[in-house]
Parts: sequence; C-alpha cells; structure tokens
Amino acid sequence: MYVISVRFFAAAVLIVPVCASAQVAYNFTGVATGGSAASVGSPITGSITINFAAANPTLTQGTIGSTGASWIAQAYGGSTSTLPTPSAFVFSSTINSAGFSYTSTPLNIGSWTDVQAGWPSQATWQGDEVEYTDRLFGCSYVHNYITLTGGAGIYPWDSNGLPVFGNASLATGAIFGDAGCNGNYILQYTITSLTSASGSSDSGNTTDGPIPFWALGALGAGLLGIAARRKKVQ
Repeated sequence: MYVISVRFFAAAVLIVPVCASAQVAYNFTGVATGGSAASVGSPITGSITINFAAANPTLTQGTIGSTGASWIAQAYGGSTSTLPTPSAFVFSSTINSAGFSYTSTPLNIGSWTDVQAGWPSQATWQGDEVEYTDRLFGCSYVHNYITLTGGAGIYPWDSNGLPVFGNASLATGAIFGDAGCNGNYILQYTITSLTSASGSSDSGNTTDGPIPFWALGALGAGLLGIAARRKKVQ
C-alpha cells in the first residue's frame, strides 16, 4: 500500500500583499485516468483545504479573487531556504483510492503550497503543494495539484478566490514525481464532484487541476529544475 506524506518546496519572487480568509474545506470524488498508483477507472475520493491566512503576505501577488489579472497566495520554506518551513498550508489535500493514500504534511527539507488563478490561461484556478525530498519513490520532489479550467468569461473561482466547480469545463488532479522517478505520474484523475465539507451548498464550487503558474525565481538549481518540470506537466 502506498502511503504518501506531502510537503512543499517553493521558489519565490517579488510580490504584493493580498487577502486572507477563513479555512475552507471541500470533499471530492473522481476517477483515475493514469499513473502507477491506481488502475484507470478506479474511484478516487479525497478532500482539499484552502487557508489563505496561511499565505506569506510578502510572497502574495495580485488580488485574490480577481478575474482581471493573475494572482497567487503562497507560502514556502525549509532547511534549503532562508525561510522556516510553513506551519500551515495554503492548499492541502487527502487523496484515497484502492491501496493508495496521500496526505499533505509539512516537511522541514522544503515545502511549498499555493493557490493561484489566471495562469496559464485567464480562466484557470489551481491549488499546488510540493514536497522536496528524496524519500518518496526516489523522487527529489513530489508535486500534488488540482486544476479547474473555465471558459471565455467564465471563471472557476469566486470573489474570495475559492473554487467554483459549476463553472469548470475541466477539473483534474495529479501527483507527479520529478527526474528521480523518471518524470512519472504517480496518480492522475478527473474530478467528478466537489462539495463543501460543512454540508452547505458550495454554489457550484469545485476544484481540480494540473500544475504550475508564473515564472518564479528559483532557490538554486534544484528549484530551477522543479519550475521547468512543472511547466512541462501542464
């Protein structure tokens, strides 16, 4: 049985402060579409939690919830950075399938977590977490993410920056390992439902998706490699 504890490594760059909001949780269901951890067609269940209050204000760029320009709320740090390991996640998740379990957990080596929108297309919302370590599947980092893609003038997030599933024409997720894993997907899946964990209506809110976003300044060659790989995954 695979059991994964996820953490994040981040690269960083000039940014402007933004918003903060209470922690919000969602439950989701999906279907495996690829990867080594589950057979295609296997049911997927999980949850995501968004906590904008955990973002580092100095690393936040744009206006959270804006549909007129890209934005990102993030936190990162660890022993490979000048910043401490984040004590909480901006984006975190649990993912379960037959014989497979994944839970986001901060790691001292290096952690990166973010929620972003407006990249690579204007109508894209994404939650990311990266674990920088050699312990999982021999990878130097493991990237867990979900992406929601809308359409022309239809944005899969609300004014608070939270996912709106009903506006997504495509909702996907993945766990990806870098060169140490030969650039393999550990899991790929399509999200079929996303509902508020509180039991209240999420107004169509949903989350899911691919991967990276703008060009970040790398914290060394290792991060440069991560940034390059993340672009490819999209």
